[in-house]
Amino acid sequence: MHKYKVQTRTNNASLGLRDLKLDPKDPRCIIASASNGQAYLWDTRLAGDKQTAQLSSLLKTTAIASLVVSDDGHTVIGGDGDKGDLLIWDMRKATSNTSIGGLGDNTQYYSIVAQLSITKLLAKTALATDVKISDSGVHWIGCDPNDCRRLGYHLTNGWSGVLDLMKPCVTHAHCPPAPWLEARQSEVRAENSLEPDALSVPLSDLRRRTPCWLPDGGSFAVGLGVKPGVRVLDFAPTPKSRHWIHGLTIADLEREPAGRYATGNEPVFIETSSKIFSVAAHPYHHGELIAGGESALCLLGYGHVASGRDEDEQGASSEVEIGDAVDA
Repeated sequence: MHKYKVQTRTNNASLGLRDLKLDPKDPRCIIASASNGQAYLWDTRLAGDKQTAQLSSLLKTTAIASLVVSDDGHTVIGGDGDKGDLLIWDMRKATSNTSIGGLGDNTQYYSIVAQLSITKLLAKTALATDVKISDSGVHWIGCDPNDCRRLGYHLTNGWSGVLDLMKPCVTHAHCPPAPWLEARQSEVRAENSLEPDALSVPLSDLRRRTPCWLPDGGSFAVGLGVKPGVRVLDFAPTPKSRHWIHGLTIADLEREPAGRYATGNEPVFIETSSKIFSVAAHPYHHGELIAGGESALCLLGYGHVASGRDEDEQGASSEVEIGDAVDA
């Protein structure tokens, strides 16, 4: 087993990695984001364990929580875990080449070519008329498997949605109460006598949540985290989608759903026996999700609701426990 590590001028021992991706064009290249607001690349074909490239940003104390690498390997997007900014790097040309450490340990540097604020893009929608939109860190970002121009996001405050990277704008948004408000009162008060807020929910329940796109590219699954269950959301690339907001007015948003949407699907709720923090689509069996919680790994069936067929909104879900975590 070969071990790769980040070498910096200060060699900060507390530096941790937050997300890791393989270059789709060349899986021998590993790209990882770090807690210091930078990202690093290792080429496993080269000798040594130090990074061969650094994706630089002005962030110093904020982690890049999630990474996306384009199919051609030309673009890397990182999600700021504090304010919800998206940092974009062009990997086709390094801006500098610096030697760190011994002779021959050269590191290429790539600078940000663009930066987007999810908060500011949300503020341009009709949501801002009725909802206070505050900075919220990124938990996860990921491209629609059928259209790399559509970037899904999930934020610390529990909001999910889709960005059109070409315009750029927010096209879809699902804005449930913040996770610390969704927690059941009984569970909260068992931990703390305060009213539900970010301080009265067990810290373990506010950990990073990792959702996923479903293979159809029109649906999005996310674990609730603070309580058992998974939501499947309609993020189809059409104004008829249930959670489409681009171009709508506040009057449109306040209408009854029957008068606002033609064929949009209600969110599907899949019941689980444990709190779910990470969800992945089964690579071979459409209609199945792998869901990970604190103490179990589950196989979930969500039926055909998410793909736009007319079914019961609660969905015909099944749960099979396929593994338990063992306390050390």
